[in-house]
Amino acid sequence: MTTVTIPILATLFSLTIMAAQDVVPVRKLPLVRIVETSIDLHSSGITANSCIAIQSDGRFHLETRLQQLPRQQAVLHIYEATLDAFQLSRLESMLDAQAVREASTYKGPKLPVVVPTIANVRMEIARADRVQTVGYFAWNQQPGTDGLSPESTPEALKEEWRSSRLALTPLLGWFHEVEGMRWPELAESHSTLCGDPSPEG
Repeated sequence: MTTVTIPILATLFSLTIMAAQDVVPVRKLPLVRIVETSIDLHSSGITANSCIAIQSDGRFHLETRLQQLPRQQAVLHIYEATLDAFQLSRLESMLDAQAVREASTYKGPKLPVVVPTIANVRMEIARADRVQTVGYFAWNQQPGTDGLSPESTPEALKEEWRSSRLALTPLLGWFHEVEGMRWPELAESHSTLCGDPSPEG
């Protein structure tokens, strides 16, 4: 377990500005990369960020960061291991689901957002000829913010987020199962922000 300092909104910002990058050479990305961020800026709120990158052979790299206000630091855990055949088969089946294949390309909200509690999910899925980027943005409504982001988001995009959230629920549930298992833990120096797992050696 390592304690690290991270800017509370940096992860969300980086995910949003990268969201349009949908066509990337498949060889540069794993089978799937999942990033989930939740932010609560209330006085004792919790900000959590988890990401996983999984290779086609089941090897994965997982990072979790958790920060509770008023603490200025997040606790970082890093894990690497290999999924068993059943876990990998379940994942591949969910990635191949029609609802996931047909999900809209992820688009983030206009920044800045003015609500204190948000959730952001983004997934990059390697397909035969491209990388599919999907995800959604969610928040708790805040009185008096109707003309501001994210409340001001066009209804068509809000509907895309709602539809994507429904389509991606099985994948996110699978991710949470993997997060909850016991895996070999690595030192802070192995942080890759969920790039490729370390080479086997």
